Amino acid sequence: IGLLGPIVLGGGIVQTGRGSKHAVGLVALYSLALSFAFFYMTLRLSLTFPLTATDESHVFDKSWSMLKGKLLRLFAILLVTYYPTLFLVGKLTEVGLLAIARKSYLLVFFIHALIMIASALGVCLAVTAFSLALMHLRGIPAMPARR
Repeated sequence: IGLLGPIVLGGGIVQTGRGSKHAVGLVALYSLALSFAFFYMTLRLSLTFPLTATDESHVFDKSWSMLKGKLLRLFAILLVTYYPTLFLVGKLTEVGLLAIARKSYLLVFFIHALIMIASALGVCLAVTAFSLALMHLRGIPAMPARR
């Protein structure tokens, strides 16, 4: 349903070639609301992986309840750790598309390898951020005291 609405509305606009401003606005509003809902649910359920790794049960319920009222802090953590790698992947993709247009296939191969590395780094940073957030929520120090 989430993907069907913009496709149907957008298809009608493209097919007629003269979509009204209201229809275009409706598609944009629908897409924005759907993106916000997806982003909110993703943040609220972001601790499911670390909770699963620690052999917890009912991970969806626990993630949802543990992050109640703490989404802005988690978003700030992701803004600093994970989103820069997404930006890097986006820029590398742009360079890769330019390389394809110029038929520089060796550069395309190199850019693809960099995109894979940056994507893996982003996933590692996100998992680390979520794991540290879980430790903080449980009151476990991130770095044990030295003896």
